[in-house]
Amino acid sequence: MARDDHDRTLLRIALVRTLIALPRRPREVVALHFLEGMSEAEVAACLSISVGTVKKTSSRARDALRRDLGEDWDRVVLTTSGT
Repeated sequence: MARDDHDRTLLRIALVRTLIALPRRPREVVALHFLEGMSEAEVAACLSISVGTVKKTSSRARDALRRDLGEDWDRVVLTTSGT
């Protein structure tokens, strides 16, 4: 169990580093939509942008995270969707 906690911590560190490297707007969209659980419409209203912009920005941000995290991407997706 301790090994799982350690691996999960390392994965979170990698995710945070990758998120920090994103430009401000994609980072805001990811944080609000995926981490805070806001709907696309709520994110759009909060940031004063269109829902289409939220969708496009979150898609591009996910692509960047997937690219930057490499093999860890699948583990991030499984870890965050299971909690």
